[in-house]
Amino acid sequence: MTLPETIKALGEARGKRDEIARRVSEEKTTIRELMDREIVVERTQACVEVVAQRIQERLRYRVRETVSYALAYVFDDPFDFDIEFSIKHGHVEAKLLFLQDGHKVSPMLASGGGDIDVGAFAMRIAMWGIRMSMFPGSLAPLLILDEPFKNINGEAENRRAWGMLRQLSKRMKYWEDGELKEGIQVMVITQEGTRGAADRIFRMVLTKDVTGDRVTNVTVEDREHSEENLA
Repeated sequence: MTLPETIKALGEARGKRDEIARRVSEEKTTIRELMDREIVVERTQACVEVVAQRIQERLRYRVRETVSYALAYVFDDPFDFDIEFSIKHGHVEAKLLFLQDGHKVSPMLASGGGDIDVGAFAMRIAMWGIRMSMFPGSLAPLLILDEPFKNINGEAENRRAWGMLRQLSKRMKYWEDGELKEGIQVMVITQEGTRGAADRIFRMVLTKDVTGDRVTNVTVEDREHSEENLA
């Protein structure tokens, strides 16, 4: 190899060396950026987990408080209520628990389902309140229910159930147009009566006219009620 060829080969080798050094430097920079991103992701994930836990605790407290209040209002020896959160397949699941003396029970088997009726209504109204506190104006201040307490036995417990419905609906607070308001409207479809809890009753009676055609007669009745009769 002649001297010019040697010089040329050395120049090409230096060029390759410099290119390799540049690539190594870029790869090191990339590795550092990825490591920094990993740290950011880990910290972000930790923050998300903390926020999620706080939301879960807030949800658990609000729902448990409302359901426990409802159960204690209606029943002389109410079940305890709690929510248990767990992560399955990457998703958070909530398990609703009815407890008696610290043990899990099935209210459908233990009491015929009346506790479930009360708990379902209380959870619905609690979730309504949570949704409205997080997203004001996202829901109308109205609940429509169909035979909400059909599984409750006993006149006294039925009367207290309707009193509980009235109390919970009155104490709900929400923001609307920048103003804090209290009380939501509840419309109930029932054949059993509301035990004096309703402010207004629409009675619909299906009859037949002289030609034999079916006719629905609707009457409206405004009611005066006593809170003492619902306790």
